[in-house]
Amino acid sequence: MLNCKVYGFVFCCILFAYTGCIESKYNLDIKATLNDPATSFFNTLPGIKGGFYNRKPVMTKAKKIEVYKASFSEATIEKDDLLEFTELNTHSDLPRVTYREIDGFTQDIYLLKYNFSYGDGGEEIENTAVILVSLHYRPMATEPFIFCTGPGPAYWGVVNDGYISFDSVLTIKQANNSYYLKGQKAKKKNAFNLLFLPAGFVEEPVENKSSFNIKKIVRMNANKVGGIKPLVFDIPAIFKDEKAMHFTYIKSIALNN
Repeated sequence: MLNCKVYGFVFCCILFAYTGCIESKYNLDIKATLNDPATSFFNTLPGIKGGFYNRKPVMTKAKKIEVYKASFSEATIEKDDLLEFTELNTHSDLPRVTYREIDGFTQDIYLLKYNFSYGDGGEEIENTAVILVSLHYRPMATEPFIFCTGPGPAYWGVVNDGYISFDSVLTIKQANNSYYLKGQKAKKKNAFNLLFLPAGFVEEPVENKSSFNIKKIVRMNANKVGGIKPLVFDIPAIFKDEKAMHFTYIKSIALNN
C-alpha cells in the first residue's frame, strides 16, 4: 500500500504542479476575464461558439458559465510535534500557526460549468461541460494578479452520473495581448482521463454560499504508480482535511452568444 506522502506527491503533480518560479510575462487578470461577457478566453472549447463535439455539430451554444473557485495559500501547521509548511484551502478547518506566519505563494483553482447541446439533426443531446483552470500567484503586494510561476494544469471534461470526467488537457495561449484556452492534441486515444467526485453543482447556486467538497480524484488511465490500474486519491484521507478541495460558487458569466 502506498503511504500518504507518495499519494500526496503524485496528487500535487497532477493538480498543483508548479512550472518553476522564473519571472513570467503572463499578465492574465482572471477577474477581468470573468467579468467580461465578450471574453474570448473560452471560445475554442466545445459548445461555446458552436463547432463540433463527438463529431456532431453543436446545436445550442452555452448561454452562461457558472464559476466555482477553490483558493489555497501556503501556511504553517503543527504536525507530530513539528512545524510543517503546507498549502491549505482557505476554507480549511485545520488550525494555522499564528506565531510563525509566512507570505507564501497562493493558488486559485476554478471549476467553470456550462451547458450546451449537440446532435446530427435527428437527436439533440444535452451536455454539461466543466473547465478546470489553475493559476499560481507570487507574494507581491503591488501587483497581486501577475503570477511568475505561470498557470498550473488546465482540463476540459463533462459531467457524468454525478462525477466530472476530464478527458482533455488545455493550455493557456496568448495572441494579440489576450489569452485563450486551447486543447492539446492527445498522442494516443484515451491517453488522459481524470475523474472528480462528486460533482456537487446545484441547479440555482447562491453567490458565496453554494459550495461542495471534492472527495475523490481518480486517474483512470495508465500511470507510473498503479500501472494499468486506476489511481484513487481519497482527498480527506490524504490531507486529513475534509475541506482540502472545497469549491464555492462565486458568480455566473452571461455569454454574448
